[in-house]
Amino acid sequence: MKVLLVGGGGREHALAWKIAQSPMVDTVFAAPGNPGIARLASCVDISVDSHDELVAFARAFVTSSSTVRSCVAKPFTVSTRFGTRSARRW
Repeated sequence: MKVLLVGGGGREHALAWKIAQSPMVDTVFAAPGNPGIARLASCVDISVDSHDELVAFARAFVTSSSTVRSCVAKPFTVSTRFGTRSARRW
């Protein structure tokens, strides 16, 4: 399975580290990632705010038989982009 991790902070590094250990995961992509995450995943230069680009990457980056099957985004990133502020308590 291929996994797309959205973000580039310390929390995403911890998620990349753990996700990469799974025997079910073949490849981890991180957008945009950071130098620490790059040691665990393939970083792609797509901003966390570029929703259309993230979707296009997940759909078309690789062949249809091996597309990205899972996407991980931290709650703060998702909820603040859609106008709720409840995740700031995290």
